[in-house]
Amino acid sequence: MTVIDEQHEKARLRAAERYHAKKHDTDFMLAERERKRAAIAKKRADPEVRATLNARRRELAQRPEAKQKQAERLKDWKSVNSEKVSAYQKQWREENAEHVSNYGKKYMAEYVMKPEVMSQTWERNLWKNYKMTAAEFNDLWVSQKGKCGICEVDLLPRGRQNNSVAVDHNHENGAVRGLLCQACNRAIGLFKDNPKILQFAAEYLENRGHYGGKTHLKGEHHE
Repeated sequence: MTVIDEQHEKARLRAAERYHAKKHDTDFMLAERERKRAAIAKKRADPEVRATLNARRRELAQRPEAKQKQAERLKDWKSVNSEKVSAYQKQWREENAEHVSNYGKKYMAEYVMKPEVMSQTWERNLWKNYKMTAAEFNDLWVSQKGKCGICEVDLLPRGRQNNSVAVDHNHENGAVRGLLCQACNRAIGLFKDNPKILQFAAEYLENRGHYGGKTHLKGEHHE
């Protein structure tokens, strides 16, 4: 090792010692982190540097063995520095809590509204709750002509309105009985799925007065 090399090594060690001594200084570490971020951003903004990085990525893509070695080195580094990585990630999340929250809400709002995601969610819930496939639901919809199985109102395939579709099922054995509107589905639930109570309710209304005719029922035709 030459004299110049020895001087460089001593200077490097002194710098490392100074840096280590300041590692517990929060203000210093934040400033150092910002300095490194700015340096990286400046380097990436340089067209020549960006072209070099892109060329290296293309080269790695054409050399699977090199890409694999790079992935292994990164995995090994993360394994050795797992505590440091976890601490950094935790600190970053705490410092950027509002950004993380807003980003998550925006992402989820856009993600869940995608037609393909809504369809997958609907099919998953259909099977989870009723052990029913989308094809079985569609067959039942066609057989009922898209109408409620009780009041025959035209059903909406989605939503929370009173005429939105609800899958009615037997709560004891899970068997699907048919498709109802939300209103009818809630009504028979409130009557505990008990035909006797429903008959008594019908008799009560017949004897005490009612305002039937405002809702189209099976077998009835109103002018």
